[in-house]
Amino acid sequence: MTAWIATAVLLAAVVAAFTAGWQAQGWRWRAADADRLETQRESERIAARVLDQAAGAHEVERAAIRIQREVVTREVDRIVDRPVYRDGVCLDADGLRLVATAAGAGSAASQPAPGLPASDAAR
Repeated sequence: MTAWIATAVLLAAVVAAFTAGWQAQGWRWRAADADRLETQRESERIAARVLDQAAGAHEVERAAIRIQREVVTREVDRIVDRPVYRDGVCLDADGLRLVATAAGAGSAASQPAPGLPASDAAR
């Protein structure tokens, strides 16, 4: 009878050790999973921040382009009523200047760049 009790106690000890080990592994796996999820959330926050910055820069660039286009459109509307357009010639000197400015060129290659205005001391 004592052998049976010793075997039962040994079996209970093995089951308890197995259960404790299983529970400790569960804690470890949950902790590792929580760390992985926290790292994933942090990388998503960083990606969202980078995306917000890129979207902001894009909007600033779009606004600058929109303003430039509106300015050119307003200037062209102002000078379209000149008689040079009625004679079949499409662009006069101001029109060429506007096109060159819109295209990013400073001045035409065949013409010299405009000079600097005289200072008050030189007058």
